[in-house]
Amino acid sequence: MMLARVATYALNSKLLDSSLKLQSRMAERTTQQASGLVSSSYADLDAGDTTRLLNLQSSYSASLEVSSGLSTASSRIDVMYSAVDDMVDLMTELRTYLSSASTSSGSEDELAQEGESVLSSLQQLLNTKYEGRYLFGGTATTSAPVDLSVLGTPSIPSSEDTSYYSGTSDLPSVRLGTDQTITYGTTGNSEAVEKAIRAAKIAATMSTDPVDSDALSEAYDLASEALNGLTVVQASLSISASRVEDAEYREESLQSTLGTSITDVSQVDVAAVATELSAYETQLKASYSSIATVQGLSLLDYL
Repeated sequence: MMLARVATYALNSKLLDSSLKLQSRMAERTTQQASGLVSSSYADLDAGDTTRLLNLQSSYSASLEVSSGLSTASSRIDVMYSAVDDMVDLMTELRTYLSSASTSSGSEDELAQEGESVLSSLQQLLNTKYEGRYLFGGTATTSAPVDLSVLGTPSIPSSEDTSYYSGTSDLPSVRLGTDQTITYGTTGNSEAVEKAIRAAKIAATMSTDPVDSDALSEAYDLASEALNGLTVVQASLSISASRVEDAEYREESLQSTLGTSITDVSQVDVAAVATELSAYETQLKASYSSIATVQGLSLLDYL
C-alpha cells in the first residue's frame, strides 16, 4: 500500500491543487453572478481599475451635485419669472388708470385706490417665498426684504428711495458645471422695481382735487420706465432659464457616460459569468473523476 501511495502521490497532489483552484474561481464567479459586481471591495480590483473607478465615482458625484443645484435654480427662476410677469401686469394696469385720470373726469377718484392696491400687490410679490427662501432679497433669504409701509409721500419731482428694502444687492448664483457659474434674478431694490413702487406710491398719495398734473405725469413716466425695465428683467430670467436648462442636459449626458464607464469597470457580464461557471463545473467534475481514478491506481497492478 505504501508503494501505491508513493507512486500516485505527486499526481494526486497536482490534481487536488488544480481542483482547489477551480473551486476558488467558481466561488469568485458565483459571488460575481449574485452581486453583478467584479468585486465587493476596492482591494480586490487591479490598481489601475481601482484608481479609474474612484475617479469616475468622484466625477459622477460632482455632476449629481451640480444637477441638484441646477434643478433648484430652475425652479426659483420659474417662480421669479411668474412674479415679475405679475408686476408687468400691475404696471400695465396702473398706466391705464394714470392715462384715464389725465383725460377723463371722475377716474381720478379711483386712482388712489388703484395705487394702494398696486403697492400691496407689489409688496406681496417682492416678498415671494419659495422653499423657505425669499427670492427677491438678494443673498438675504431668511426674512421678508420689502416693507412699503415705511415710505412717505413722495415729493414732486420725486427721487429714488429704497428705504423700504432690507435685502442685499448681490444676486444668487448657480454652477453650470465644474468651472462655470452665473448669477440670476433681480432684487427688490433694482431700478425697475423701485420705479414701479414710486409710480404706485405717487398715484396713491397725489392730490386729485384738483388733479396734480405734474404728479400724474411723473407717475405715468415712472410706470412706463418700470414696465420697460421689468420686461428686460423677464428677458434676463428667460436667458438664465435657458442656460440652466442647457447645463442640466449636459450634466445628464455626462452622468450617462460616467455611469456606463463605472459599469464597465465595476460590473460583470452576468451571462458571460454563467457560461464560465458552467465550464468550470464541467472541468471540476472531470478533475474529481481523475482524482478518483488516480487514487485507485497502484504500481503493484503493473508489476
